[in-house]
Amino acid sequence: MKKGVIWVLALLFVLSLGPALAGEKELKAVCFLSKKDPMAAMTVEWVKRINEYCRGELRIQYGEGPQGVSAFDEVEALRKGAFQVAFSSTGRYESIFPEGAAFSLSRLAPWEERRPGGFYDFMVERHREIKVMYLGRWLHGSIYLWLKKPVTGRRELKGRRLGTGPGYDRFLKALGAVPVKVSPTGSSGAQEGGSLEGLVSPVLGVRRSGWIETCRYAIDHPLYNQSCTILMNLDTWNGFPLALQERIQNLTAWFEPYMVGYFDSAEKMEWGELEKAGIDRIHFSPSDARAYVDTAYRVEWKALEDRLPDLAPRLKELTEY
Repeated sequence: MKKGVIWVLALLFVLSLGPALAGEKELKAVCFLSKKDPMAAMTVEWVKRINEYCRGELRIQYGEGPQGVSAFDEVEALRKGAFQVAFSSTGRYESIFPEGAAFSLSRLAPWEERRPGGFYDFMVERHREIKVMYLGRWLHGSIYLWLKKPVTGRRELKGRRLGTGPGYDRFLKALGAVPVKVSPTGSSGAQEGGSLEGLVSPVLGVRRSGWIETCRYAIDHPLYNQSCTILMNLDTWNGFPLALQERIQNLTAWFEPYMVGYFDSAEKMEWGELEKAGIDRIHFSPSDARAYVDTAYRVEWKALEDRLPDLAPRLKELTEY
């Protein structure tokens, strides 16, 4: 009899440590990147912290990669309930949310964006209009131009064929360069074949992907900010009790400075590795550097003003441009 009681108690204890407690809500999360990608490291951390902080109320199951959903269809699938959490990027749902371009143009730190009545609150309400809940940011860092051959100023970029992903065409064209759409997997091969003369890329990943085998120069004037967002299906969010919503928001507000510190440290270490590999960092004259950076922001704000003339002034105010 004693053995039976002990066995039942042991079983109950084991079940209590299982993946889901009784009454615990289970959500599915996806990201357009592999969760093993260094750029996605903090998505894994956010899920881990949420599962710990909301244990007994909520558990997120984070699958590997995009789960068969195109990066540009991710938010639409989220809205339809195919999954409940998406680690996305505003450039990938620009067609339904053009104001998302302001994320990369913001001059504020994430915690500054959370001032009452500020950028964060504004974007929460704007995201609600497309039936998703915006929770916060999951990636931090700027982008750089990486080149095969050095330049001494921005005008020498004219005519150069530079690989780029979504969002940087206007800037490259304003410099007189020729933007060439590339994928993360295909760009290095094309470059080795001589068709490209450089690329647009953040610091993390450029060495791992093999770009530095031919791109030995980096223009060390950082541009923009990352525009990666943590999103939740709005019906799912609205179904949570207020206390659980507050726990998720409080955890994410704590998480963002932690995330920024992580990527700042990772970038510092990566620059050290790049310098060991012989990468040269190019610095323009102060006036040329200012013109180079100003061009990057000017063309993007102009595009946003053309598309959303009534909203752009408010976005500039909120991002302290």
